Amino acid sequence: MAFFSFATQPRARFVKTMTLNIFGVCLAAAVMLLSIYCAVKSRERSESATQNSSSNNNLEISYSASASAVIAVWLCVSIYLINVGRALRPEYSVTGTILSFFVIVASINATRIAHMSQGEVLIKHMIGAFLMGFAIAVGVSFFIFPRSHRKLCFKLTDDFVSKLKDSLKAQGAYMRRMRRKNLVFTCVQETNVSTARMSPKDIRATNSPEAQRLKLSTASLSATFGRMHTELEYAKIEFAVGHLDVYDLKKIRELLQSILLPMNGMSTLIDILKEVAIRAVGAAEDDDSEGLAFDDLEAERVAWANVMDSLVSSFDSLAETLENALDHVSIQLRFGRRRKRAEDREKGIPRPGDRDFVAFLSQMIDEFDCSRSSALRGWSQAAGVDLPVAFTTDLSKDPQPTITNHFAVGRHYRQNQQRLCLVLYIEFLTWSTAKGVLDLVVFANVKSQEATKRGSRLILPGKKRMKKWIRTMWTSTDSIADPTITGREGTRTIVHLGEAYKKRRDPEHLPAASYLEVIGDQIRRTSHFFASEESAFGFRAVCAVMTVGIVAFLHDTQTWFLQQRGLWALILVAISLAPTTGASVIGFLGRVVGTIAAMCTSIILWYVPDGKAGGVIPVLFIVEFFGFYTLFKFPQFSVGAILFNVTNLLIVGYELEVTKLGKEAVASTGQPYYPIYLLAPYRLATVLTGTFVAFIWSYFPFPVTTHGKLRRELGAGLYLLATYYATVHSTVEMRLQDFVLDPRIKKSPAYRVEKARGKAFAKTSIQISKLRLLAREWEPTIGGRFPKETYHDIIASMEIIFNYMTLISYSTRTFSPSSPLFSAPVFPSTHRLSPMLSGEPHTLPDIEKPWIHNFRLFMRSLNITTHDITSMLSLLSASVTNAQPLPPFLRVPHPYRLGPDLHIIDPDVLGIEHVAEPCYAAFAVCQVASSLVSEELERLIGMVKSLVGEVDFSFHIERKPERVTTWRSRTGTFGTKNMKEGGREKRKDLSNSNGKGKAE
Repeated sequence: MAFFSFATQPRARFVKTMTLNIFGVCLAAAVMLLSIYCAVKSRERSESATQNSSSNNNLEISYSASASAVIAVWLCVSIYLINVGRALRPEYSVTGTILSFFVIVASINATRIAHMSQGEVLIKHMIGAFLMGFAIAVGVSFFIFPRSHRKLCFKLTDDFVSKLKDSLKAQGAYMRRMRRKNLVFTCVQETNVSTARMSPKDIRATNSPEAQRLKLSTASLSATFGRMHTELEYAKIEFAVGHLDVYDLKKIRELLQSILLPMNGMSTLIDILKEVAIRAVGAAEDDDSEGLAFDDLEAERVAWANVMDSLVSSFDSLAETLENALDHVSIQLRFGRRRKRAEDREKGIPRPGDRDFVAFLSQMIDEFDCSRSSALRGWSQAAGVDLPVAFTTDLSKDPQPTITNHFAVGRHYRQNQQRLCLVLYIEFLTWSTAKGVLDLVVFANVKSQEATKRGSRLILPGKKRMKKWIRTMWTSTDSIADPTITGREGTRTIVHLGEAYKKRRDPEHLPAASYLEVIGDQIRRTSHFFASEESAFGFRAVCAVMTVGIVAFLHDTQTWFLQQRGLWALILVAISLAPTTGASVIGFLGRVVGTIAAMCTSIILWYVPDGKAGGVIPVLFIVEFFGFYTLFKFPQFSVGAILFNVTNLLIVGYELEVTKLGKEAVASTGQPYYPIYLLAPYRLATVLTGTFVAFIWSYFPFPVTTHGKLRRELGAGLYLLATYYATVHSTVEMRLQDFVLDPRIKKSPAYRVEKARGKAFAKTSIQISKLRLLAREWEPTIGGRFPKETYHDIIASMEIIFNYMTLISYSTRTFSPSSPLFSAPVFPSTHRLSPMLSGEPHTLPDIEKPWIHNFRLFMRSLNITTHDITSMLSLLSASVTNAQPLPPFLRVPHPYRLGPDLHIIDPDVLGIEHVAEPCYAAFAVCQVASSLVSEELERLIGMVKSLVGEVDFSFHIERKPERVTTWRSRTGTFGTKNMKEGGREKRKDLSNSNGKGKAE
């Protein structure tokens, strides 16, 4: 039990697990005492009084069929409830394993108990053994290897900072490569332009080393933040001594998230440039499918090189300062040490850790902010492009009127607009990253000053937090409060929230309107519970356990079962059964390999020290160390590593017990003594038996496949993605309203929307991670091959769409006056964050700039987001979940287009003189992200259609080539003209007739 308590867990998670273990063992002991009482009473009624008196103090009692039947029934009920709990709450699987040990051992030994006093002694000894193991684990966790979630959060924060520096370097290297060797030009060979064009799939699969490094660094950054988000939930309930409390940790997470989101947006630059390359080489299926000529591609390469020149020069000037700022954060939060730089001191540049470093960083960001407009104009002059006021909206203002062809004019206009949006896209994300780093630096300075003044203090979780933690141990609540709320200032305004904030409707029942209907709803919950997948898994576990356990309850085999260590096989059945067949196969292989390795090592480590305890124990310690090393270093082999350690402990521990107590004392329990060279193969045989039975019951009577679970989870992920987009849509609409909505005021509409969006963001992110893990699981396939590549592509497409949605949500913060990014000149970061940290009220500007007011009116008329995408994702979710074909002729919502209302609101609203405003660049980010969401959604629809099909009863008539036959032999064999050649000739004729290789 000391091993299965996992004392290496951090403190809060260990305390939670240990609390459940102790409570579960006590509850299991009470249930087993009740089952023993029932068995004893059943034995008394079925046996004569003389037989009972003769076996008063003798363990070798006669067999009782009624007592064995009663114990078997209680064992079935207990195993059913334990496995239902494991399926409902997978995080409690360790507790379920421990309870399975207790219930099985107590039940098998209870069949030979004639009096209640014997049962009480058995349960008392078992409770003592289990609690002794728990006590050892508590001592190791608290005193020998103490670990806390707070320290783990600090370590993850330090890792995040270091990985952020790597991401900045990777981003700069990628941009410099794009300046030297553009992706658009490399997609076409110089020797033969017409035949060497790459397909869209090849272009999207092409990744330079710099691009791959940027992708990997950003993915590692996101994974680190995800781990920190998980650990913070446990760090909130820890008792600690330090200078950073729970609210400081939450603030660090928020600040790091404000840095992570624009960094994820920068990683999408790779995908954006690939889409540009697809259009440039004519690989896209649109009207411009022929692409550009070689000279035009060279001009395109030079134009994009000019774009990257303007971006790289401004980025390099800021990147080194940001890296120094991250070092400053590590120093102030006491994660790192101050580095000596004599050259910086000679230049008069503040070093990380200096008091005036914040002012220096703010100055560098202001310089970058001021240079954005000049960099954009510098690119326009280098590219020979004039930027009129209405360039982004009016095609007639295109700065090259010498092009007479209307199609060429449109293409050139789109190219220039793409370059402008790309410049604004990268500049906005770079500026947002710098602002996030500045906020983190200011926070680190404030907390460093507070730690210097007040020092370390005792940090205790509040009563409300502890109550919530205890409640979440037993229940999983995810509800939204009352759908109607009052206005933020106590006015009489009533805000009616949408249907998503309410309780889900039941299509078969109306809401309960009386007490009888409420009671009926509770009764229906019981029937739903027994019809659930978790209940089915519990019943499957009962059948698997009784396949082996029935031997222990029959007259002819009960003694043999106990003597031949059948209890080991029964325990292996209970803990080896997995909810899916894929996990069962992997677990079966892992347990077999781990047990074989343990059988060999146990014999070796016993005979090398010649069975002496003084030599066996140190060697056992080394062997167990390697097992734990494998467990932590290679989590994918955790099943085999756990059984390797447990098997070594059982075999060697049994032999040490024999050495201490003697063979006769050990054999008095009913199990004969076996030397280690026989005991180790016995252990292997019982493991093979138990795992094989569990493996069979994973497939019988019907398999719950990992592939089927992946499909259902994929449908759930698509629905969560639709939910998240709906919250983003509501967030954007809220930020563009005339009245100011502050999301920091609880029970306000803005707070409710922000909370729903944050919850949807976390759930979608976790679901995508879960899908990636499920897609990597191996499972044998019966029948046709599983479309693994399609599922991987769908998951990758979902992740891309999710990143673009997050980018829209992040960039539109600049549209809301309550946001700190609303207007940089009004709220400098150094003056804005300090009042927020000190708890002072944050006042909003009374007067809004006329341009910003007109810009918000203009953005409100564009409909940046649309509910059509929510409907489309919901439809895809329903089709995948229910394995139903898609409706025909689905139309993908196109991104918004600039309409004539712009000139009515303000003709100069998109003038280049406003490029320093955050809203201006955020507009370009929204435009790019919205268009890419639509394009990626179109590809997603195609991939889902390849899985589930389409309800399409239309037909296409195609003429087949004439069939030319010749007599070959007397058996009737004919030669047929090559169909592929005929198809090629037909496509050639069609392309010559209409200029396109398509026909219906």
